[in-house]
Amino acid sequence: MKLSRRLALTSALSGLAPGAFAANPPKGKPKEPVPAGSPADTPLGPHDTIAKWAFIQDFTTGAVLLDKRSEERMPPSSMTKLMTMYLVYEQLKKGRLKLTDSMTVSARAAAMGGSRMFIEVGKIVLVEDLIRGVIVQSGNDAATVLAESIGGSEEKFVETMNTAAGNWA
Repeated sequence: MKLSRRLALTSALSGLAPGAFAANPPKGKPKEPVPAGSPADTPLGPHDTIAKWAFIQDFTTGAVLLDKRSEERMPPSSMTKLMTMYLVYEQLKKGRLKLTDSMTVSARAAAMGGSRMFIEVGKIVLVEDLIRGVIVQSGNDAATVLAESIGGSEEKFVETMNTAAGNWA
């Protein structure tokens, strides 16, 4: 089965395996792919967005509200953050971590450049807020706090990520 962007997004948001949606495709007539660079298809007609890919679906009705190139494959923009979140969710699933647990921001985490949550050294932040910082803001600082807290150090967390990735090969 080809894992499209739409299936990957829907699966990630629902917590289901990608194949779960292949057996139950969305109802309605199949949509023609939207040509690259063209406005996204919406119920109100074409809507232009600067985003290369976009997909918004109403949770209750399943209605597709915005669809731009959702069937195209797209490389992840930050595999490290995806792996970090994978390991965080594994810890949550196993009960070793709770959303209400708190973690302290190190100087190293606070000094991270690039995309950030802008958390300060010594600040105590809930795991739930750090997850939002990684997912919504693509926060390098939030990802580093999680990595240091879960792995003991960023370097040890990297080893854990590599081991997990090696198990998939």
